[in-house]
Amino acid sequence: MDPLTISLLSPLVSAAKPLIGSGAIGYTLYRLFQNQTPYDHLKQYVRHVHIMGINGSGKTTKALEIARSILSDVRRPGLLWIDTHGESSWDLVKLVPENRWQDVIWFDPQADRVVGFNPLQMPSGADAEAVQSLITGDLVDLLSDLYGAKGWGENIEEYIMNATLALLEYSQQTQTPVTLLDVPRFMLDSQFYRTVMDHIDNVVVRDMWEDFFKNRTENAAQKELDRAKRKLRKPLASSFVLETLCQPEGGLIPEKAIEEGKIVIARLTRNPLGSVNQRLLAGMLTSRFIQAGLSRKPERQGGENNKFFYLFLDEFQSYMKALGDSVEEGLAQLRKYRVGIFLIHQGLFQLEGKPFLRAAVDQTATKFLFTVDTKDGGTIEKYLGVTPEQKKNKQGYTAARMTGFPQLRTLHVWSTPQGRHMKEQTVEYPKPIRTDEEARQLVEWSITQYGEERWKVKEYLRTVFQKDLKTNYDGVIIDVDVKEGKGESQIETERERPADTWITGPFPLHGDLTDS
Repeated sequence: MDPLTISLLSPLVSAAKPLIGSGAIGYTLYRLFQNQTPYDHLKQYVRHVHIMGINGSGKTTKALEIARSILSDVRRPGLLWIDTHGESSWDLVKLVPENRWQDVIWFDPQADRVVGFNPLQMPSGADAEAVQSLITGDLVDLLSDLYGAKGWGENIEEYIMNATLALLEYSQQTQTPVTLLDVPRFMLDSQFYRTVMDHIDNVVVRDMWEDFFKNRTENAAQKELDRAKRKLRKPLASSFVLETLCQPEGGLIPEKAIEEGKIVIARLTRNPLGSVNQRLLAGMLTSRFIQAGLSRKPERQGGENNKFFYLFLDEFQSYMKALGDSVEEGLAQLRKYRVGIFLIHQGLFQLEGKPFLRAAVDQTATKFLFTVDTKDGGTIEKYLGVTPEQKKNKQGYTAARMTGFPQLRTLHVWSTPQGRHMKEQTVEYPKPIRTDEEARQLVEWSITQYGEERWKVKEYLRTVFQKDLKTNYDGVIIDVDVKEGKGESQIETERERPADTWITGPFPLHGDLTDS
């Protein structure tokens, strides 16, 4: 032991000498540290984390490092990992501990087997009315975001919202699962409409639909509803999306995944999904997992045994901008339910015009700041409390220093009841524990466990389309990518030619996506 340590400990040893020989078998330095709160990374992370830096600076590497530490914890926490580029999902699979591989749910809409995710599936035991409102509100917000202000009107929003609310109440009352396909069916099939309405107690929803049909001729009503039905064409035009979202009971149920501590790895690549479908799927996953987290028992009201769960949201600003209310409530409330959010992106400049997202990153208790974009240098300098004198003397974390950080160098900033702390560190890529082939085998096992063979899903949808929607489904791939203000572009794949039959049934092709 070095002399400095001996000099520091000698007073403590002297104080403990009377205990020696009196039956004590040893002594500790417990009282020296009894007023220090042990650092628990799981509890710190449920206060939410912000990871920011330019491309290639080390954000994903740090996120993977944290994910590995979370999954290695003996408390077996779970997580949702949204990968919008297609690479980090495979990296994460290679880091899953050996004792956790059975918890992996691989969610990739283009995989050979389809892991279904029904955003309208009602959780059991939840406050039905509150959950129905949350699910409906987020769905309408996500759809309106796809079209923009020009392509969305109040009437369309009212029709889709009240159709969805009616279906969710019908599902809850009859224990019958519903999917997004039932929304146009509710507007198209008079018999199904009457069946659903027989189970509706919500006075607002009932009055809206009764007044709607009472004050219009059949042709006028159908013409108005056609416009609303067309708005569902875009999200369901891709077979990848349709076959994933329209299974009544899929393998991915957010409430179950959170309670069981599952490792949900969502690989949502722009090619071949397209940016619209990518945003829609990522937004729906985020929305439903936030809702699932909020449906748990709070930690101080019987939820002290809840498993910790974390949402890793890469490029969150691209698909969370429509979820203002959910994000705001989620950041404020989720920590009580042991659910934390990781917000990962390039810079604050991406949040301009999105005040609730900017407020969201400001609420995070932990930040990892990598190389900062020059647009954000001044803001970060102010946040880190650099004084004019420090800036003059080139001390502290000035804008110049933060924009010049080397790759894989990060400033770790975290808040505790004792105050704010900062530590500069270098990030190292976590060493994989399995090979590429072993990762592939794990993914194959996961989609076999939680997914359904694609041909069976297509057969199911053919039955639904013929029986309920009075049209055909050929199960072809239609990639849709719509740029705001530039209308619709449907890209046919080389190996398959899309058939118009099912689209012209419940989703007429006439008109423009931007009409309202």
